[in-house]
Amino acid sequence: MSKTLMILALAALAAGCETGFRGAGGGDGGQRDMDILRLRHIQQIAGLIEEYRQSTGHYPLARSGLVTQYVYIATDEQEKNIPPILSEKHVVTPCETLERELSRVLKRNIRLPKDPQAVATLRPNVYLYITRGKDFWLAVHLHSPCSLSKPVAKYHHMVEVSSKPWPPSKVWSLDTLMTHPDFVKEVKRPLHNPDAFPEQRELREN
Repeated sequence: MSKTLMILALAALAAGCETGFRGAGGGDGGQRDMDILRLRHIQQIAGLIEEYRQSTGHYPLARSGLVTQYVYIATDEQEKNIPPILSEKHVVTPCETLERELSRVLKRNIRLPKDPQAVATLRPNVYLYITRGKDFWLAVHLHSPCSLSKPVAKYHHMVEVSSKPWPPSKVWSLDTLMTHPDFVKEVKRPLHNPDAFPEQRELREN
């Protein structure tokens, strides 16, 4: 996506972050586990987006024109702390709308996974799905860096996948990210304390 759009999105999300560690698994082991889950979640969400594209020929909620659409993949509580984006031409679409559209086309009940940390601390704790015209961008935010992430701040590292990849900026295509050996290795890592995240371990498709 354009640098300007990403800066606007990240600035709004970062404004809602706190400076300490709170919520389940706030220590180093907990953050390691949550980063594993975040990578698993981008794998799951991106997989659904691609499955939808294969069924319809376009990406979920993609629309004609140049209006940017933001979908915060977040719980109601997480979304309360997101300030407005200071951009003229944009719309914010509820996560439930994306879930309903995926469910309608894929013919099963889809509930998208959310960031496992309840309170934003040093980085956004929401996932971001953006469309503009026929293209999409999907981002999750990690505590620690990995070879596929790009640094935003000291404890904020973003992993991004898009229909318009740009590897020099670490914006990956779906195929590149999902098949990269480092990504495959990370998503297969066992959790240090899986019992701390009973509702986050798997994507729920009822």
